[in-house]
Amino acid sequence: RELRDVFQRQHRTARAALIPMADLLQELPGLVLTTDGVRRAARGNLIGPAHLRESAPVPAGRVRLLDEQGRLLAIAEATGVPGVLHPGIVVG
Repeated sequence: RELRDVFQRQHRTARAALIPMADLLQELPGLVLTTDGVRRAARGNLIGPAHLRESAPVPAGRVRLLDEQGRLLAIAEATGVPGVLHPGIVVG
């Protein structure tokens, strides 16, 4: 019984410490992808302006790529070609 109580307390503590993926890296700008953009990002393919839900300038540096529900899919970086991103870290 005592071990079970310890486990339950540790489980609650661990759950409280978890950070949802969508809340990670909030300091990076986020771009929402189209359905095709989501598929491309999941495969690590280049993302261009046609794959973004809204027409917006692509910021320099790293950005979060998000689906329409705001879920984090990938971290991408500019490729050197204006408006083109490479999702180098795919998480979703």
